[in-house]
Amino acid sequence: MAIIHSDGMSTAVRIHLQVDGLRLRVSQVGENSLILREPEQLEAGNAQLIISVDGDEIVHPIHLTDGIAGRTVFFKDLDTCPADAEFRNTGNSADHIVPF
Repeated sequence: MAIIHSDGMSTAVRIHLQVDGLRLRVSQVGENSLILREPEQLEAGNAQLIISVDGDEIVHPIHLTDGIAGRTVFFKDLDTCPADAEFRNTGNSADHIVPF
């Protein structure tokens, strides 16, 4: 679902997984899992889930619990933000939300 700004333009959203010096494109993100666009093989370890909204990046530290074997990746969120945290609009032109 696209977010439409008051000027009629859509928000550009990109999601990547950064691990072991690689920046992998992500197709979908769910609760504690994601699907990569291309298959990959990597061992378990820490990584960063990077969400870019109109060029502004939000970085979430995660742990790849089983590593990567194909396209489906399971992870544990290492962020200190609780799951029931409130969110606010930053006031930027991107109109995206960040935890506070």
